[in-house]
Amino acid sequence: MVPATIGVTITKALQDSPQMQEAYDKEPQVRELVDTARKLEGLVRGAGLHAAGVVIAPQPLTELVPVCRSKNDEIVTAYDMKAVEKLGLLKMDFLGLTTLTVIDDALKLIERKRGSALDMSLIPLDDAETYEKVFHRALTSGVFQFESGGMRDVLRRYKPVSVEDLTALNALYRPARSRAA
Repeated sequence: MVPATIGVTITKALQDSPQMQEAYDKEPQVRELVDTARKLEGLVRGAGLHAAGVVIAPQPLTELVPVCRSKNDEIVTAYDMKAVEKLGLLKMDFLGLTTLTVIDDALKLIERKRGSALDMSLIPLDDAETYEKVFHRALTSGVFQFESGGMRDVLRRYKPVSVEDLTALNALYRPARSRAA
């Protein structure tokens, strides 16, 4: 009876589903269930740990937020990322990307085979052929932030021609992440 709407609340479900509202009004068990669910709605289901999330604070975290230990004995905040940000603390994600290791390995292989290193700073960021053959066709498997199906659809539709275009598309596609950065 709950509408299949992303982010629907129990109150909104009752408003949008006459069948659910009727069951709530007429059946004591349904009323008890819905009232209990309302009390639980929005509570954190369980502690999570972001593998690369780091909270940066101007003083020891123990003076600012409750902390606990993870199952691996790491010190973690007892607050979720939104609460940490509301307190004015900085949460950064430091990602260890396999792709960077692959690129580093490729550069070392090129240097070993050619006898000279490839200078990455000389690779042009405005190469039209790269944009056409890679980004316009969304051949971006393994390209961080551009490999999801939705993002690949965006790339095919908007056909970026610059790094600035890629930056803007990423920010528009993932607005919550971009705002926090």
